[in-house]
Amino acid sequence: WNKLDDHTTLLLWLLALFALTLVRMVIVSRKTGDLNCDRWQKILTFASGITWGMMTPLFLPELPPEQQMLLILVMVGIVTGSSSMHAGRSDYFYAFMLPILVPLGVWLFAQGTYLYMVLGIIDVAYIFSLIVYANVYTELLNDLKPKSCKC
Repeated sequence: WNKLDDHTTLLLWLLALFALTLVRMVIVSRKTGDLNCDRWQKILTFASGITWGMMTPLFLPELPPEQQMLLILVMVGIVTGSSSMHAGRSDYFYAFMLPILVPLGVWLFAQGTYLYMVLGIIDVAYIFSLIVYANVYTELLNDLKPKSCKC
């Protein structure tokens, strides 16, 4: 908390994340299976990914390296956890994962030091492995769905 110069930014980020989560919960609880609900859920999932991804430009530059690593672990953990939540819906997963990991990778490469470049390479490899995982898992789950299911 005291490592950040601007606490207002952190509070606004938390408020935005909370508001998006609340709106997503309301939409999920009212889910009727119509396409409009699905479209809004994708938009809000993307917005949530952007909100998490904003941690990179908003907070990483101000933190010392050890806290940067902790924040990077949190971001990677959020993406990893979302992979099971979005299982079977690779479009949702991409909408959440890419806005988090792509800006992180760009920032890591922009630092220009050996350690950050290696982390940037790991980030890119992780993105590609998650894309493969999401495609395989979505295909597997779609094959398991009953043919009469319209979900």
